[in-house]
Amino acid sequence: MLMENFGVFWLKLITGTTKLQRLYSGFLLKDILDRFKKKTNSKTDLLMYLYAGHDVTIAGILNSLGVFQPHIPPYSSSLLFELYESNGHYYIQLLYRYSNTENPAPIYIPHCGVKCSLSKFHDLYSGILPSSFDKECRLHK
Repeated sequence: MLMENFGVFWLKLITGTTKLQRLYSGFLLKDILDRFKKKTNSKTDLLMYLYAGHDVTIAGILNSLGVFQPHIPPYSSSLLFELYESNGHYYIQLLYRYSNTENPAPIYIPHCGVKCSLSKFHDLYSGILPSSFDKECRLHK
């Protein structure tokens, strides 16, 4: 139990500040949102993107979004970002599948709800979306 508590503490620590959230989870989140934006502009007919990660990837994104419930995501857990369109408006819904024996459960997005408009979601998390790799990592040529 002590090691599990330490593991959960470490999972929260790696995205414990806005800067760490931007560096650890921000690039993946930005990629997802950019792909959603392209889809809303009908610039792609792809229906699904799959990303592979580890427990730290899932916990990092959940913590960066302010929805992490302290635990160590088990093997086969997954986080789903779904894009919906209704009357010309686009919405994001997050679902978390804790294990392969349960169905994905919707996640309440703080200050937004279970389904959040794409623009509001972007506004809520703009502080953790990086502008560029070079700028964030201070790479200068």
